[in-house]
Amino acid sequence: MESKDGSDQPRKLLADRAAKTKIALASAFVLAAGAWLAPRAAQCALTTPPERAAPLLEEQVQLRDVSRPFVGVQDAAAAVTRHSVAILLPVSPGVPSRNDYSETANTRQSVAGFGVLVSDAHVLTHSAALEGRSTVDVSVENGMTVSAQVVAYEPATGLVLLQVQPSEGLAATPLAAVAPTPGALAVAVGRFSDRQLAVPVFVTSVASDRYTMGAVNDALLPGMPVFNLAGELFAIAAPDGRTVQGIPVRQATERLLARASSGERRSGFGLGFQAPSGRLTDIFGTEGVVISEVLPGGPGDAADVKVGDVLLAVGDVQIDSAETATRALSTAAIGTATIVRVRRGGRVAEVQATPAVAYEIAALARSNTDVATGRDARVLFSADVLEASAIPFSARVVSVNGRTLTTRAQIQRELRLARQAVPVLVRDGSHQFFVAVEPSR
Repeated sequence: MESKDGSDQPRKLLADRAAKTKIALASAFVLAAGAWLAPRAAQCALTTPPERAAPLLEEQVQLRDVSRPFVGVQDAAAAVTRHSVAILLPVSPGVPSRNDYSETANTRQSVAGFGVLVSDAHVLTHSAALEGRSTVDVSVENGMTVSAQVVAYEPATGLVLLQVQPSEGLAATPLAAVAPTPGALAVAVGRFSDRQLAVPVFVTSVASDRYTMGAVNDALLPGMPVFNLAGELFAIAAPDGRTVQGIPVRQATERLLARASSGERRSGFGLGFQAPSGRLTDIFGTEGVVISEVLPGGPGDAADVKVGDVLLAVGDVQIDSAETATRALSTAAIGTATIVRVRRGGRVAEVQATPAVAYEIAALARSNTDVATGRDARVLFSADVLEASAIPFSARVVSVNGRTLTTRAQIQRELRLARQAVPVLVRDGSHQFFVAVEPSR
């Protein structure tokens, strides 16, 4: 069929399609040539040492080879697991335990935590692994169970040194000379009977007194030793709520071993105290120290020492400062009744108190829930009074002039009737202490 102008329309359409096809083929050829000529990434094996590889790379390795989750971790764990011990907690044979690694129901035991041998006769662990006990059973290499006793305790870090009977095959672990770097890969290990645990750990932050760490599946138990990939011990795990803390151990181990070798076992009476200063001397005098806290169930409580008493002497030691009080209370003979002289009001009395191991006192304090918290200081006192009396804004008021007062009106009446500064017992965090509040005029 012809068009009105006489042109051949079908032939023209075919020619146009042929031209477009040629253009498309030419474009494809140019793109293919460009891709072939473009620079290519080098195809070579990774040469970075596995222990320095990024966490993301380690996760990729885990996905490729499930039998070796993190490069370097299993090798390091194999070299150091024998230094680890388990802190045992006996349970009833009929009670199942998620930490039960024993196959014999009659000897079933659960693990309260772990520790690490720092000599052939000493185990370093965290107090949380002992659950308040000063004598425990520990499982060492080859599944052998031995008795261990607390011989040194460091309240600032929570680390505890246990003494065990020296045995062939028990050897100290090497300690790291330098702190880890943030992002470093490490391994926490544990051993119980023939069961070996190796948990990959990432160090997320580093401080002088503790490290923050992340563990696969949050599988760290208290006291678990943490090693770098060179097989050197650098931390003890101390789970703290949602985060996992690692306590640096090199200097702490040296301190605890020195304390144990000297035979020092710190004692405790369960007493908190402060040296009177400022207007508190008008209330309590200038002699001795003021008892600001008495731990319920502790030796001081059993001896009827009261908050507000002034401690004048412990045995033959006259108390003239807070330092003297600390030394006298912490070095008294454990388990031996000690004469404690106190002043209550205008009367001086002597009582007998039998000090306990400081670690046991600390464990009692952690487990004690009978702590008077009082009302918020900002509710009971004006901002001017808080500032003038140096009462922290976050504090809570336990007592005023020895009495529990719960309203601002009651306190204002007490201050109006007072002739001198009033002792106010406050608690701020874990600290309890006296402050002096001036009477109202």
